[in-house]
Amino acid sequence: MPFGLVIAETNKGKVAVRWYLGREFTFKLEEVSEEAFEDFIDETLDYIGGD
Repeated sequence: MPFGLVIAETNKGKVAVRWYLGREFTFKLEEVSEEAFEDFIDETLDYIGGD
């Protein structure tokens, strides 16, 4: 499962770029709030790990 994640801290806050190459190409650009940042990372790691 080819998957990628980039998290960047900008002057307007944190943003995440996620992509997945499966049956079709999926690309998401998301704003990540300070409060949800750790949960976002944990959810992403769970997804990569197949949990």
